[in-house]
Amino acid sequence: MKPHPPIDEREWQAQERAMRRSAPGGHEDPLVAGYRKVAAAARAASPPELPEDFAAQVAALVGGEARAVPDGRLERVLLRILLALLPVALAAVLVLFGARWWQAASGVLGEDALRWLLVALACAVVSWGIDRVRAGADYPGGGHAAA
Repeated sequence: MKPHPPIDEREWQAQERAMRRSAPGGHEDPLVAGYRKVAAAARAASPPELPEDFAAQVAALVGGEARAVPDGRLERVLLRILLALLPVALAAVLVLFGARWWQAASGVLGEDALRWLLVALACAVVSWGIDRVRAGADYPGGGHAAA
């Protein structure tokens, strides 16, 4: 974030004098005269001209549009396929790389720390599974999937 530039007191006072609507005197500071034009333009700006029933028109426009509601059946089928393939992929990875991973991790963390990590992971998985069963959900998005 860029720091704010220091406030120039002379500039500030010129803006304030210009906003006070005082009529220009005989010898006016050119800085104030420039800001007086800006202040006059700001005072003369007209509000946007909206029709009186603008809100009703917008509400009718929004309410009248037919909105397409996504079906979601394809996503549910694909999600179930992916969820079914996930344990298969996990088993394949464990068979292929499990022994090497265990040796490398136990060398870094130590055998006891690695076992406690697996216990914590198992607890988290069991806890998540119990919550899903209690909620009666049949997919990770929550709630019941409509078939």
